[in-house]
Amino acid sequence: MSDQENNIIYTEALQAARREELELDQEIAQLSKLLGQLEARKSAVDDVCKSLGRWVELSGGESLHEDDPFDPLFESEGETIRLSEEEVSLIAYPDGLPPEGTPR
Repeated sequence: MSDQENNIIYTEALQAARREELELDQEIAQLSKLLGQLEARKSAVDDVCKSLGRWVELSGGESLHEDDPFDPLFESEGETIRLSEEEVSLIAYPDGLPPEGTPR
Protein backbone atom coordinates (compact mmCIF):
# COMPACT_ATOMS: atom_id res chain seq x y z
CA MET A 1 0.00 0.00 0.00
CA SER A 2 1.13 3.49 -0.74
CA ASP A 3 1.46 6.23 1.83
CA GLN A 4 -1.53 7.98 0.28
CA GLU A 5 -3.73 4.87 0.66
CA ASN A 6 -2.59 4.48 4.28
CA ASN A 7 -3.36 8.14 4.92
CA ILE A 8 -6.90 7.69 3.54
CA ILE A 9 -7.47 4.63 5.72
CA TYR A 10 -6.19 6.42 8.84
CA THR A 11 -8.29 9.50 8.07
CA GLU A 12 -11.43 7.39 7.66
CA ALA A 13 -10.68 5.54 10.89
CA LEU A 14 -10.14 8.85 12.70
CA GLN A 15 -13.45 10.22 11.41
CA ALA A 16 -15.29 7.06 12.46
CA ALA A 17 -13.71 7.24 15.92
CA ARG A 18 -14.73 10.90 16.30
CA ARG A 19 -18.34 10.08 15.33
CA GLU A 20 -18.35 7.25 17.85
CA GLU A 21 -16.91 9.58 20.49
CA LEU A 22 -19.70 12.13 19.91
CA GLU A 23 -22.37 9.41 20.05
CA LEU A 24 -20.93 8.07 23.30
CA ASP A 25 -20.76 11.57 24.80
CA GLN A 26 -24.46 12.03 24.00
CA GLU A 27 -25.32 8.63 25.44
CA ILE A 28 -23.35 9.39 28.62
CA ALA A 29 -25.20 12.71 29.00
CA GLN A 30 -28.55 10.96 28.59
CA LEU A 31 -27.62 8.24 31.08
CA SER A 32 -26.40 10.86 33.56
CA LYS A 33 -29.75 12.63 33.31
CA LEU A 34 -31.61 9.36 33.87
CA LEU A 35 -29.36 8.53 36.81
CA GLY A 36 -30.13 11.91 38.35
CA GLN A 37 -33.86 11.24 37.98
CA LEU A 38 -33.50 7.79 39.54
CA GLU A 39 -31.51 9.20 42.45
CA ALA A 40 -34.19 11.87 43.03
CA ARG A 41 -36.93 9.23 42.92
CA LYS A 42 -35.02 7.01 45.34
CA SER A 43 -34.48 9.91 47.71
CA ALA A 44 -38.21 10.71 47.63
CA VAL A 45 -39.13 7.08 48.26
CA ASP A 46 -36.58 6.88 51.10
CA ASP A 47 -38.20 9.95 52.67
CA VAL A 48 -41.66 8.40 52.33
CA CYS A 49 -40.43 5.13 53.86
CA LYS A 50 -38.85 6.98 56.75
CA SER A 51 -41.99 9.06 57.35
CA LEU A 52 -44.33 6.10 57.11
CA GLY A 53 -42.00 4.01 59.26
CA ARG A 54 -42.21 6.72 61.91
CA TRP A 55 -46.00 6.74 61.57
CA VAL A 56 -46.10 2.96 62.05
CA GLU A 57 -43.84 3.25 65.11
CA LEU A 58 -46.05 5.95 66.59
CA SER A 59 -49.24 3.99 65.96
CA GLY A 60 -47.85 1.20 68.13
CA GLY A 61 -50.49 -1.21 66.93
CA GLU A 62 -53.38 1.07 67.95
CA SER A 63 -56.55 0.62 65.93
CA LEU A 64 -56.86 3.34 63.33
CA HIS A 65 -59.82 5.72 63.38
CA GLU A 66 -62.38 5.51 60.61
CA ASP A 67 -62.12 9.17 59.50
CA ASP A 68 -58.51 10.04 58.79
CA PRO A 69 -56.01 7.82 60.61
CA PHE A 70 -53.30 10.46 60.31
CA ASP A 71 -55.10 13.29 62.12
CA PRO A 72 -55.58 11.84 65.61
CA LEU A 73 -52.21 10.10 65.65
CA PHE A 74 -50.16 13.07 64.61
CA GLU A 75 -52.18 15.60 66.61
CA SER A 76 -51.54 13.64 69.78
CA GLU A 77 -47.89 12.91 69.00
CA GLY A 78 -47.02 16.26 67.44
CA GLU A 79 -45.69 14.63 64.28
CA THR A 80 -46.50 15.21 60.63
CA ILE A 81 -45.53 13.65 57.36
CA ARG A 82 -44.18 16.38 55.12
CA LEU A 83 -43.30 15.93 51.49
CA SER A 84 -42.03 18.61 49.16
CA GLU A 85 -43.82 19.29 45.89
CA GLU A 86 -40.90 17.63 44.11
CA GLU A 87 -41.22 14.47 46.23
CA VAL A 88 -44.96 14.26 45.57
CA SER A 89 -44.37 14.84 41.86
CA LEU A 90 -41.68 12.14 41.73
CA ILE A 91 -44.00 9.65 43.42
CA ALA A 92 -47.02 10.54 41.28
CA TYR A 93 -45.06 10.76 38.02
CA PRO A 94 -41.94 8.55 38.30
CA ASP A 95 -41.33 8.79 34.56
CA GLY A 96 -41.66 12.58 34.50
CA LEU A 97 -44.68 14.78 33.99
CA PRO A 98 -46.91 13.80 31.09
CA PRO A 99 -46.90 16.09 28.05
CA GLU A 100 -49.12 19.17 28.20
CA GLY A 101 -52.75 18.42 27.42
CA THR A 102 -52.49 14.79 28.59
CA PRO A 103 -55.09 13.93 31.26
CA ARG A 104 -53.46 13.16 34.60
